[in-house]
Amino acid sequence: MPALEDAPLYQAVDGTGVSLLSKVRGTAGRVYGDGAAIGKGGVDRRFFYGVKLVALVSDQGLIHGFISGPANTEERFLLEGLLRWRADPLAEPPTGEALTALLGPSHRHRGQRKGPSGPLGPRYAAGQATEPIVILADDGYAGQAWQTHWHEAFDVRVVTQRHARHQRLGRWLAGKRQVVESAFSRLHDWFALERPRTKSLLGWWVRLSAKVAAHNAWIILNALWDRPLGAKWDLLALP
Repeated sequence: MPALEDAPLYQAVDGTGVSLLSKVRGTAGRVYGDGAAIGKGGVDRRFFYGVKLVALVSDQGLIHGFISGPANTEERFLLEGLLRWRADPLAEPPTGEALTALLGPSHRHRGQRKGPSGPLGPRYAAGQATEPIVILADDGYAGQAWQTHWHEAFDVRVVTQRHARHQRLGRWLAGKRQVVESAFSRLHDWFALERPRTKSLLGWWVRLSAKVAAHNAWIILNALWDRPLGAKWDLLALP
């Protein structure tokens, strides 16, 4: 039977855009207040109104923590919030001003780091701090100041594609990071992540939490029923 280990070998991080409403309805109605915004994402880099979701996924496909913010939020700020709330659920959310003071000025935005334009959350979905872990990430999470900060503050090492390429391990890391792409694919395609039919930011957080819980339960049930962890359900074939 495929075993689910208590301590994952590594975790992979990435972000995905989630459209909550059409752009016209979103910008006109402001149903989600400043919790959603116009962002750009997907393979075709299209504009959409909604949020950006960042998740940490274990080597076995379980989502160990997640956080969402307005779609125009930089993913490094979302990972920062996730790691902060893992360490302390009552910590202040990250801001551009605070991170500029901590990391130094940015090369963009006249030296000021552009933080989230609205609330991040849900903070208790960040999960729990574990043993020192390695997080595999794409180059959107690169930056020596960020990586030094994450290691010193949270005892986490973030290894990006850029680092892996220097060690001639770029293809290896890209393969290992497929677990997070697969998790997002399942959330979008099987659990209907987009257009959740909610009317508030809190409602979105509740729906998101339920979808992630269903995803993880699906992985666990596959393990219990001696099926490949990534197998799709066939209701007629289940015990």
